[in-house]
Amino acid sequence: MEQHDVPEAQVLKRSLGPVLILVMSFGSIMGTGMFLSAATGAKYGGPASVLAWPILLFVSLYIAGCFSELVSMFPKAGGIYEFCKQAYGRFPSFFVGWIGWTAGNLGNTLCVVAAMEYLLPGESAAIKLLLSIGLMLLLNLIALFGVEESAWLMLFFVAVTVVILIVVILRGIGQFNPGLYEPFLPMGMLPVAVAGFFFFEALFGWESVTYLAEETQNPERNIPKALMRGTLLVGLASFGVHLISYGVVPWQSLAGSQAPLALVISRLFPVSYELPLRIGVFLMLVGSAAGGVVSMPRLLLALARDRLFLTQMGAVHPRFHTPYRAIAFQAIASMVIIGLTIGRLQKLLSLLVPLGLLLYAATVLAVPALRKKHPYADRPFKVPLARLGPYATVLFFVALVAVWLHVESLALPLLLLGASLVLVGLPLYLLIEMYYDPEMITSARDLTAHVALFSEGLLIPRSVRQEIFAWFGDLRGKSVLEFGCGTGTLTLQLAESVGADGVVFATDLSVNNLKIAKRRIEQEVWRSHALLHGRVHIIHDHQHTVRVHPRVSSIDAAVSFGMLSYIQEVDKVLGEIRALLPEGGKICFVEYVDYFKILPNPEWLGRNVEIERIFRKSGFSVQVQRRRGLLWNYVFLYGIKSRIDVPVV
Repeated sequence: MEQHDVPEAQVLKRSLGPVLILVMSFGSIMGTGMFLSAATGAKYGGPASVLAWPILLFVSLYIAGCFSELVSMFPKAGGIYEFCKQAYGRFPSFFVGWIGWTAGNLGNTLCVVAAMEYLLPGESAAIKLLLSIGLMLLLNLIALFGVEESAWLMLFFVAVTVVILIVVILRGIGQFNPGLYEPFLPMGMLPVAVAGFFFFEALFGWESVTYLAEETQNPERNIPKALMRGTLLVGLASFGVHLISYGVVPWQSLAGSQAPLALVISRLFPVSYELPLRIGVFLMLVGSAAGGVVSMPRLLLALARDRLFLTQMGAVHPRFHTPYRAIAFQAIASMVIIGLTIGRLQKLLSLLVPLGLLLYAATVLAVPALRKKHPYADRPFKVPLARLGPYATVLFFVALVAVWLHVESLALPLLLLGASLVLVGLPLYLLIEMYYDPEMITSARDLTAHVALFSEGLLIPRSVRQEIFAWFGDLRGKSVLEFGCGTGTLTLQLAESVGADGVVFATDLSVNNLKIAKRRIEQEVWRSHALLHGRVHIIHDHQHTVRVHPRVSSIDAAVSFGMLSYIQEVDKVLGEIRALLPEGGKICFVEYVDYFKILPNPEWLGRNVEIERIFRKSGFSVQVQRRRGLLWNYVFLYGIKSRIDVPVV
């Protein structure tokens, strides 16, 4: 099975013992369904909706078992992404990770927005929006300080949750009125299944616990226990609250409530108790959100490690040992989601549940896939019925979605909206692969070869070309490497500059680019009527991102435009260029950065100091300059081969 060493700068601290990981499990799995299900169930199925809970709990325990087997095999920070990477490969696992991150942020937002509904039921949407954003920022700040500190805070939230649930359930038993369950089945059985579709969210969150595997002591043993116990506790608590609610408040009254548990509390306790208990429910929901906020950045960390997300997200804070950039990115995304969904709890829930079911379908199916792919792998925890159970679980998911689509008139548009959120990941995947996958880089350059030819005046402005050649000075009779010649824009000028006695090695990884470059060179030579140009060697190199082609012999200078960001082994390529140059030989690299002023750069191209360090390490003294462009900016790198670090002017 594929395993990778984790760079020291991305190592997380193992600080969660069995108690704290159980607390995190309870808090992460406990969704808004525990607090909203009474209203949702009353709306769709009436009192009979309580029948959905035992079935959901049984299925959820099986799903928790699937997660337990997978995390016992792969106790890594990527959780579901890591499982699906091992089972399905790179492309599907990216989408699983993307869906997991999207659904997780929707779930966290749902908890925060619902918390504000409980705390401030009469306030305006603007006040709730500002407070929700402030609360989300606070939770992300707490997540930054460390997973152990966050876990202790979660312990407080869970303690509040347990106390309130026990108080409400015990008080409710004493005032329970079975007559309120009449009529028991006012809308038939089909709407009960729709209620179950929404109830499922109350048990979502298994993936959040798996993201903490690298910060858990003995994760192969402790996380499966936490998942199974946490699922059972949350399921029983949700069932109990729902059961009591319909025996205390008429279900017709609950159907229209945004905060049904608050309505139950108002019937069970004197007015003086209402505010403290509302605050308690608020803390319960905040605790549920906190579990996801703490764990979700670990998914981005895992994606970044495998170069399936911005590599900047892989940075771990040297003091707090947390993925601080991923946390900052998550905070921004969460605030945007809050702004778009405040006051739309039911729509947010309708978006979240199908995404969650898709995510869990991919995850549980990884169990039989890995049983077949790695039959003898170590599995400290084994889920029963691994050949049949996952498929039956997915069929159950499909049935729930089908019933929802049949009964709910707005289900299809919401399902399509959820699908669009998934598809947003496709251009992101392609963009990231453009940085890191040589095959994708080659395909993209092949496809855009003619576009690059017709837009060369924009891509490589005349002023930039003049500056490059001004740096090299007189090139007559010289041998020059053009590393990444594209469609030959610079190649033509280089061939003229080196003269009849010079040589140009023009290399590229795109066949289409080289065909265009070769044709342009041949046409230019034919038009010149005299041998005014140097010999040009057009060289295709399918390993262009990791080497200098062996056909390139000794050179006097090297130039590259728009190729630096694609190089996968920078030290190796620079070392090979250095070996071909004489002492004092000049280089000039120009690279596009800050595409459209918003797209991120490869991490090492983000800071001049880092660029200078890498080139100095490879034996070059360099000067780095940044220039502004219309649609993007440029990095100019001028350098010479030098045994010692000397100023470059």
